Amino acid sequence: MSHSSTEIGATVRKVLGIKEDKPLEITPIARGGSARSFYRVRCGSSAICVFMHYDRDRRENNYYAAQAGFLRGIGVSVPQIFHHDAAEGVILMEDLGECDLWHYRQATWDIRRQYYFKTMDMIMKFHALRPGDASLAGLPLMEAFGPELYRWERNYFRQHFVRGVCRIELNTAEAEALEEELVLLATSLAGMATCLIHRDLQSQNVMICGNEPVLIDFQGRRYGTPCCEL
Repeated sequence: MSHSSTEIGATVRKVLGIKEDKPLEITPIARGGSARSFYRVRCGSSAICVFMHYDRDRRENNYYAAQAGFLRGIGVSVPQIFHHDAAEGVILMEDLGECDLWHYRQATWDIRRQYYFKTMDMIMKFHALRPGDASLAGLPLMEAFGPELYRWERNYFRQHFVRGVCRIELNTAEAEALEEELVLLATSLAGMATCLIHRDLQSQNVMICGNEPVLIDFQGRRYGTPCCEL
């Protein structure tokens, strides 16, 4: 998954027409996940782009560019895509900076409120799209929420929240009781009307750029209940 600075620079120069006499600064970005690597490309004090390389074997990664184009078309703020090489798994996209909504977690409510409300306004544009909507024809999506995905979510919750955050080790009876309650919740959610959802709406996937929220990590969009976003 790694690329040398020489390879990244050559791609950026070729695609964006940057001359060889203009030195480029290429820095790995710690933000990653989902079998992807990111690099910030700058020329002097100017942000040029973010270079992303993704593992094509992870299916949702192949959908990022198409999803970005669709979302921009319906008025949702997402990074602009400058170049997509599907064969190589390479995307050049707009650099949104380093501040996300998590960065503002200690800010006053007057500051955070505008970001929250603007983010929810964008998410409502997702939720207005229901299965069978003509505007979604041909748009690649991951499988809708169903029993297997709800099971995966339960296991993730137990591992990363119950054990990882709360440091709680459940005994057998407690684990069975929790599983029973979560199965009932999943059954209730499965009976609700579905719409298009982000799938990973959390504060580190909302960048703040030019004082406006911009969504990232939307490649896993699918049908589900809006409650999954809360």
